[in-house]
Amino acid sequence: ARLARLAALAPTAALPGPRDPTSFALPQQPLHPLLLPTANRFSTFDALPNPAEVEVAGKLVLAHAGQPVRNFLQYADYSKDARGDARTFRDGGACVERHVDDADDAFLACLEDTLWWRHVAPTAPDTLPSYPFVDEDPFVVDDQPDVLVAGDAPAFGTSIAKRPDGSAAARLVCLPSFAKTGVCALLDLETLEVERLEFQDETMKA
Repeated sequence: ARLARLAALAPTAALPGPRDPTSFALPQQPLHPLLLPTANRFSTFDALPNPAEVEVAGKLVLAHAGQPVRNFLQYADYSKDARGDARTFRDGGACVERHVDDADDAFLACLEDTLWWRHVAPTAPDTLPSYPFVDEDPFVVDDQPDVLVAGDAPAFGTSIAKRPDGSAAARLVCLPSFAKTGVCALLDLETLEVERLEFQDETMKA
């Protein structure tokens, strides 16, 4: 019902997550229209695969439901890195204006690394289930996204990725469960500025 109300007001897209009734292996297939019959009545609603790459207002947006980051963090230790407000990479690029609601920014740091590695799911198919592809790896990032979004984060987080020459490369956004936190984000696609929004009602869990 919430998606239908959104679709009635503005273009809306939905990605499946690890607990949704669709294929388990990545890339996950879009949610079946019968699962969201009211929302699918609107031409403004799109059910997308996970991960999904779409162009919005001339900007390339790459989004996934967070499984690649969560799986990678099971095998990587980010606790020894002092990251703070900025991270610098070996090629001279950097992630700046870093903000995380929680004290632990490992989820954001891992997402930043996948952008620099240009691979959405580094642990697939070894520890992250994915379809077997023979001729190509669908998780390789061929085109630099303007926006990279990951869901199922432990807390809201964001940063700006910059190229070695200092120009902005991408806005990264980590989104926690809206059902549990009421947190979402408002993104200006022209400036790549992001604003954290929070909604609360009696159904939200602390």
